[in-house]
Amino acid sequence: MKTMDAKKLHAFGVEFLKAYGASQENAVIITDHLVDNDLKGIEAHGAMRLFEYAKFMVDGKLDGTAQPVVVEKAPGAFLVDGNRGFGIVALKRATEKLIESLETQPMAVAGIKGVGHTGRIGAYSEALAARGCFGCVYGGGGHKEHPSVAPFGGRKGVLSTNPTAMAMPGMDGVALSADFATASSAGGKLRLALRKGVQLPEGQILDKNGNPSTDPAAYFDGGVMLSSAGAKGTGMGMINELLCYGLLGDPVEFNWFMTGVKLSVLCDKADYDRRTREFLEKVNAIPPAPGFQSVTYPGQFEARRAAQRAVSGVTVDDNIAAKLVEMAREKALDIPEELL
Repeated sequence: MKTMDAKKLHAFGVEFLKAYGASQENAVIITDHLVDNDLKGIEAHGAMRLFEYAKFMVDGKLDGTAQPVVVEKAPGAFLVDGNRGFGIVALKRATEKLIESLETQPMAVAGIKGVGHTGRIGAYSEALAARGCFGCVYGGGGHKEHPSVAPFGGRKGVLSTNPTAMAMPGMDGVALSADFATASSAGGKLRLALRKGVQLPEGQILDKNGNPSTDPAAYFDGGVMLSSAGAKGTGMGMINELLCYGLLGDPVEFNWFMTGVKLSVLCDKADYDRRTREFLEKVNAIPPAPGFQSVTYPGQFEARRAAQRAVSGVTVDDNIAAKLVEMAREKALDIPEELL
């Protein structure tokens, strides 16, 4: 495992993406997102994505210079076309439009299409929560190209991972943030497990013969993921598919549906903050179960870890570091010694 300063990783990431075809502006936006995820310890959406994104550009799947186009379809309702660019860029733009609209509207909504990988979607719902809103992001539309998830009771894929993220203002500037695939895992986590050579928890995948497996290689050899929580994950995944395929059409990878609700329309901020702190402090006060040091709410643990890693540095798996070094050398880039 490599450890390096987050600022060094950011500088390297920007130059890496530019060398493989991204514009300066897009490289900065994407690397901001990836390094923030590594700080939070969400490795599946961190530096490991750099070489995947480079390959997308080399293969012509995504345009690293593309700029999203935003059309206001009605007051507070936007359609964002990413022009076959990175979803991280387009969803950031959509989030900015919703925040701008919510200054005068009680609610705002955006559909996002024409985009590739969007990274950690909780980042966008959290950005809305930071502005005093209830933020939601729903992903789907990939059932034709990525039928990787079996529906409840089935053993062949018909859904994609169809993630959902929701966030509300929490305590001390840390949002309560729920961000999850409607499948039993996220594709990035399976790829990370494969690269690290570790087994999966039981109940996540079936092999190509429909048998349960804990070997990530079995998934990539014709296997499928299971839905999260059985019928519940299947139902939510199907709702996402109708929102993002039925409503927005064929995707580049996934389409996205985003909503923001200004909480102050229904509740005085001071009252909300008081009741929220009352509840979340009760959560923190719950005695931890065996194997846990404390009880935190979703988003709180990641915020604490980010504060620690801003000082101690972020970690990069040895296999991922080796791949990044290999690809950086192909472009004659300066390589931080921490990756070597």
